[in-house]
Amino acid sequence: MLKAYAVYTAAAAIGIFAPFFVLWAARTAPIGASPVFVAASAVLALAFASALFAAFLPQRWIVTTSLVSLPIALLGSAMFLALTESGVTYYIWLVVGIGSFVSSAAAGFFSAKAVLGLKRSNPAFESERAPERDARAEREH
Repeated sequence: MLKAYAVYTAAAAIGIFAPFFVLWAARTAPIGASPVFVAASAVLALAFASALFAAFLPQRWIVTTSLVSLPIALLGSAMFLALTESGVTYYIWLVVGIGSFVSSAAAGFFSAKAVLGLKRSNPAFESERAPERDARAEREH
């Protein structure tokens, strides 16, 4: 139970921090600099974080992926729409927002699938956790 709360807290912290980092990087970039590097690094970093959290809680990979990627997806969509209304279109905000969401979902899915497949195919992996599960079952009854 504590592990789940720790993973959810870390995922939420990364999800909340990511939009601030992207806004800071966009604001401090020199004039004329290509935002593609910052966009790609943000997308890949969030995908890696989603895969890592999905490995810790494979049954809850959708929740952890959402905590990591939804804030940046909302910011990217909002910034794109806000800048479109002013007459300027910055597609990089859509790439960061939607790209982070899609890549995080894919990374989380494949990570959870790999971990769950490993648990099914390796009985020793499950037997290491069996004493913990047995102790918990005895306390409940």
